[in-house]
Amino acid sequence: MTEATGLVVSNYNLVYNALSFATATLGIAFVFFLISRSRVSANYRSAVEAQ
Repeated sequence: MTEATGLVVSNYNLVYNALSFATATLGIAFVFFLISRSRVSANYRSAVEAQ
């Protein structure tokens, strides 16, 4: 069995880039949902607005 020697620079960059991409995706999705709340049909508006 081989020992884990820790993260090398390329592995660290891969993890960092993946987490950065996920954070940016969540941020853009949040902004998109904030902007598009007003475009929801009146029948379903209570599901997306704060009460």
